[in-house]
Amino acid sequence: MALVQAHLTQEDWAQVEKEHFAPAYRPHEIPGMPAWTMNGLPAEAVRSMFRSPVLRAVRTFLARRFARAERRTFRHVPA
Repeated sequence: MALVQAHLTQEDWAQVEKEHFAPAYRPHEIPGMPAWTMNGLPAEAVRSMFRSPVLRAVRTFLARRFARAERRTFRHVPA
């Protein structure tokens, strides 16, 4: 997502999301979206989005879930 944010305008991304991604989302995939979009962002940017203790707890839960899925998905790729 960091690359997408560096190279696409908000309008470009909205169009891509509407045409290609939104129709394919399944309900069980939606909780992973925030962690995926934060992947690769500077830590200060992530902290600034989650100042509330409740939001920090949700972020931590989602980040752990995302990390497990990433490890499982890329387990055969050399480090």
